Amino acid sequence: MLVIRTSKQADRLENRARKSRVQKTIDKAQKEEAFKELLKLIGSNGGKVPYGSVNKLVSNYKRMGYKAVTRQNLYYELEKLKNSHVENGTGSKSTNSL
Repeated sequence: MLVIRTSKQADRLENRARKSRVQKTIDKAQKEEAFKELLKLIGSNGGKVPYGSVNKLVSNYKRMGYKAVTRQNLYYELEKLKNSHVENGTGSKSTNSL
């Protein structure tokens, strides 16, 4: 069966694809911004995250309308960062000579 699309249908499909790409880019930017804030939080607390801080961070972003930011996304990015350091050889434990 041959399907013939009109120019309006083709335009709609193209617009839908463009909208999807734009939304993915926006979601990615939101996740990156929240992850940078999480890294600052970790760095300012000696490498640890205080209890409840991730929930507070996620809820603040949800309140601002950032729907793509979730705990799972933040933990995934953090795990990905940790694994990339181990693979590059920079994640080895340091030993103090003091």
